[in-house]
Amino acid sequence: MSRSREGIFPCSILGSATGNCIKYFIFDEPCADDLSTFVYNTIPLLPRLSSMTGLNGSISYRAGLGPLRHLGSLDDIVYRLNKKRAREAILRIAPQITEWDIELEVELAEPILSANYQGIKSLALSSSGFPILESDNSKYLDLLVKLPNLRSLSIAHGADFIDQDLEAPLADSVLSRSFPFATSLRSLSLDLEGLVERTTANELTFATLFPQLDNLRIRFRSNDLDEIQSESFLLPNLTSLEVVDCPFLYMDVLFSSFDLPSISSLHLIQSRIPSLRPELEYFADEIRELSKQLETYISTLRKLDIAFLVELKQDSLKHLVSLADTVNISVVSKKQIEMNRLISESEEEDDKVEQTEDCLSDSQDSETWTRSRRQMVRGRGGQHGEDKGFESTKELVDWAQERVYSCGTVDDVGLQEMRRMLEPIRDLKEWIAD
Repeated sequence: MSRSREGIFPCSILGSATGNCIKYFIFDEPCADDLSTFVYNTIPLLPRLSSMTGLNGSISYRAGLGPLRHLGSLDDIVYRLNKKRAREAILRIAPQITEWDIELEVELAEPILSANYQGIKSLALSSSGFPILESDNSKYLDLLVKLPNLRSLSIAHGADFIDQDLEAPLADSVLSRSFPFATSLRSLSLDLEGLVERTTANELTFATLFPQLDNLRIRFRSNDLDEIQSESFLLPNLTSLEVVDCPFLYMDVLFSSFDLPSISSLHLIQSRIPSLRPELEYFADEIRELSKQLETYISTLRKLDIAFLVELKQDSLKHLVSLADTVNISVVSKKQIEMNRLISESEEEDDKVEQTEDCLSDSQDSETWTRSRRQMVRGRGGQHGEDKGFESTKELVDWAQERVYSCGTVDDVGLQEMRRMLEPIRDLKEWIAD
């Protein structure tokens, strides 16, 4: 959605053959004041749209999916009318949407999903305050059983506002449910957080309800696998498994519990430093035990990716040698993960810069400012980086000065935005003066 602010989109893409090729719509500007206007003006001109992502409570309200209040003033009436038109546009396009990524209460989700129960292939549900799988009373369970052709399901919920009486992130009663997509589901992602950080056997048992499952991603919340190690989980057609934040000293326990006759790709990832960190002397033993378990999959396993927030020493990695003849093994160190994090943060900063671009100007000056800011963020100097960012910094300062003068007394909004953006520079000036 943020890209749609560029002039080429409304002028040359909408209503053209190129616009007819657009299949994905991403709500990435939840605070846009003109969101409802944009929605009802744009969506009807995208006839091949099949995927909607980022639809949450705030956006749904601005797009008119929530209750419409009766307002009195003329401005309020126009605003309400725009929201009504946006709602109608979304409901008209909903029958052709096959992929949804939403964070909505079921009362808001049902009107748009019910338009195409039979045709929905992919559904990503997120929640930070309402149950999905935690309780048999979850209204989402009644909605899920209406999706007979679902191929991809992703469920993520946090611990905020979760009912104190819900002990597990996935209720026992859910496992007795009959889901019409049991044989059609191919991909499942579970990131379930409860009030107590706990991963139970229920999450893995839930995955076994779908015998044709090809891809599974699961995030662990426990410090141990005591509730899992005595269980057995058969996933006959699973070829790819991604395990995030499994307790390091229990990885061999996890794989001793799995029965994966078709597995070809394993991804073992640590995304956070565990609260209980293993001692260094246990690393080699755990890798050795893990390697023994993985050897049982040697006939099908072809790829093993390991990314841990611990330094794996050479004497630990040597235990993986027995797999190396047939398995492509990739081990990412703590240092490399930190580098990837810095790169990711730089890219996120770039995204923020691009979003700020519209607040400043749609002019060429704004493009120059964005380009210069990116160079500063990434630490790029001259052609070979020899000037340590001097030229890009000077270019930015010169542009800012010209921008302030051009705003003068004729563009209060632009001047106010520039003042806000320059506040950190003022703070630096005062700090140096002190």
